[in-house]
Order: sequence, then C-alpha cells, then structure tokens
Amino acid sequence: MNYANSKSLGEYWPAVLSLQKAASYCGMSVQAFKEACPVRPLKYSLKENDMKFLRNWLDDWLASLN
Repeated sequence: MNYANSKSLGEYWPAVLSLQKAASYCGMSVQAFKEACPVRPLKYSLKENDMKFLRNWLDDWLASLN
C-alpha cells in the first residue's frame, strides 16, 4: 500500500521528507513519530532538525502494520 495514495489527490509528498513532514505523512505528531517509527533517517542527517526520511521506507513500514 502506498500511503500517499490514500491522501487527498491535491497533496504532494516528496521522496525525501523532513522529520516534521514524515510525522505528518504518517498521521502522527512529531513526538509520537519519534517514539513509534522504526525507520531510521538517512545517514547524512546527523542533527535532529536536519533529519530526512525516504517516503518509500515510510510506506514499507506503514504497509507492515496491516
């Protein structure tokens, strides 16, 4: 399941998401996302406000929850 397809058609989700956008994409607050999401940020992002997540990895995680 591609989670982005379940969103409204007017929304656009880039392939790489910031922490805040990744949490929003998954329908969670940032704090809940940090506690629940096992997807690790990309290696080049060392600072929390610089963390980036691949949307495809988030889709895989969300699909595994079913």
